[in-house]
Amino acid sequence: MKQWFIRGLWAILGLVLLCFVAAMLAQNQLADKQNSSLKILQEPKPLALIARDGTAALYLLPYRTENAQQAYELFEKHQHYLLWGGDEPAALAERNLGMDLIGEADFLKCATPSKCVEKVAQHGAQYQQWHNQYQAVLNNIADLNQYDGYEMAHFAEKNWGDENMMVQMRLPAFQILVRFPQAQATMNWHNNQREQAVLNMCTQADLARKLQNTTHQMLLDAMISSVMLNQSADYLAYFIQQQPELAHRLPESCVRHLQPQTERTAQVMCAAMKGEFLFLKNTFQRMEKWYTKLFYNADMTIAQSAPSLAYTCSPLVQQQMISDEMVDEFVSQDKVWEHIACVRNVAGCVLLYLAEPSYTVYPRRLQDSDMKLRAFQAALTLAKLPEAERKNQAENVLQQWSSPYRKLWLSPTQQDIEFEWYAPKNGEREIGTIAVKL
Repeated sequence: MKQWFIRGLWAILGLVLLCFVAAMLAQNQLADKQNSSLKILQEPKPLALIARDGTAALYLLPYRTENAQQAYELFEKHQHYLLWGGDEPAALAERNLGMDLIGEADFLKCATPSKCVEKVAQHGAQYQQWHNQYQAVLNNIADLNQYDGYEMAHFAEKNWGDENMMVQMRLPAFQILVRFPQAQATMNWHNNQREQAVLNMCTQADLARKLQNTTHQMLLDAMISSVMLNQSADYLAYFIQQQPELAHRLPESCVRHLQPQTERTAQVMCAAMKGEFLFLKNTFQRMEKWYTKLFYNADMTIAQSAPSLAYTCSPLVQQQMISDEMVDEFVSQDKVWEHIACVRNVAGCVLLYLAEPSYTVYPRRLQDSDMKLRAFQAALTLAKLPEAERKNQAENVLQQWSSPYRKLWLSPTQQDIEFEWYAPKNGEREIGTIAVKL
């Protein structure tokens, strides 16, 4: 009996050893691809230099500040609170504008520009009260356009010294950037301040492009700037549909910001994935303790996450984004080896399986954003034509602004330009639209 027990024990130990040897061989098999992906993700991001950094002003949007220098000084002095929370310093509390960010964002939410105009007409007094209460915030948003971009240095790896930082990190109040400018422009439109409404949405487009110039960019920055560009295009198209002569008064910079910049979009997406990798790398490293080493290996987890993150930076995906061909779904060709390698990193593999999303949807969303801008440019081109020529020229203009892989077409009512989304919100076929005047 004892002999059988010993033999069984040796068999179990042999099996465990065999599994670990197989896992090591599997990891060696994967090493070249993983190292290649890691190298891509750690390359510098090809973004423009930032002469005037607006990070401090971005974080201080909900606070009363007099100028850029004061915002910078407040951010430097109270950076720990602004980034990680805690007890609000008295110097900030006295400047806090008392915003209910979620409540205000919900109150200002509208499905379409026309719905927003209707909402302002129905609730004019509430909107005026909102405008009066948050005039200082609107001024802060306007002041953001004096900056060239956002350094976001606290996202740099060298500054990630706090073990709990990843859980506690607070982001700027992006809800303000998404909701406030469109509400202000809608109020301008309702009050017959038509050119001011146009200017406000052009200012938002300018801000969106600057938000793309974030040194330590992450996915959220790229997605927020995309939403802002789409919003600017939607509102300006609606305004021009209602008053076509405004098409001739758009500032050149506004038209330029709302051009589809597919090469730039591809670069932004790659930079965002590099920022996301840096974030995850730090998270994975800080999860590793001496007592987790038997079932969790941070370096292996980082290496295993790299191929799906680096995929967006591959020549294939970059070219697909530039040409507007739908980005292919990332599919690993090494699933068997990956499963075997997980024997040495069970917790890491479970973590990646549970937490790692399909990143393919994000470049597709940016492709949809650029397609929306193509539709806007088509609507703008038509609005600039004499009214008698618009219907006759519509087909040519739509063909001119269609992409090599997606076509623009008129809706049955001829009130909108339509196209098909690559990344529908509900997982089903979805049509994107933008207002047009024929």
